Amino acid sequence: MKGFEKAGKVLEFDRITEKLASLAATEGAAEALRALQPADDCASVNRLLEQTEDARAMIVSGFADNVSKELPVEYAVEMNNLIRLEMKGSIG
Repeated sequence: MKGFEKAGKVLEFDRITEKLASLAATEGAAEALRALQPADDCASVNRLLEQTEDARAMIVSGFADNVSKELPVEYAVEMNNLIRLEMKGSIG
């Protein structure tokens, strides 16, 4: 990514990716984090933000799953709707 080289050095992008890699649970994940490159066009940024929001929703839903299993169906549905509403637009 030519346009990012100078900014990447100033922002210490390599240090950030290395810190993320040090927190990874597996070596494969660490390698994937070290290989991260920033997106340089609006369409890619928007696609990546949408993927991030989807992943976040899956994580939150996973944690809330145990709680919702204990609730009556109508309350569990409402809880899931509230979680989605809360998260909508929270990234970006």
